Amino acid sequence: MVEYEKLLAAYKRKQESDKKRYEILKQNPEFMARNRDRAKNHYAKNRERNIEKYKENREYNRAKSSFYYYKHKDKLDVFQEKYPERYEMVKGLLPAHSVEQ
Repeated sequence: MVEYEKLLAAYKRKQESDKKRYEILKQNPEFMARNRDRAKNHYAKNRERNIEKYKENREYNRAKSSFYYYKHKDKLDVFQEKYPERYEMVKGLLPAHSVEQ
């Protein structure tokens, strides 16, 4: 058990030192430029894949958006009646005790 605590303490120290290093590094203009270039290249390289991913998940995202809208309004019963197919898609987002069997 002592070894576990020792490993955990070392991990936390490493995380803290990495965070401090990053906080200093992120202020550096060269780092910011390299980071922006990397992000732009990644976006350009994966643009088609992101478009396909959006198209594949379009119906699910629409159902999820409707679900959260009706949940915020406390009208999940209206959502279930109005869009039963969307309700079936997002039933997993509900807490287990509130799903009607």
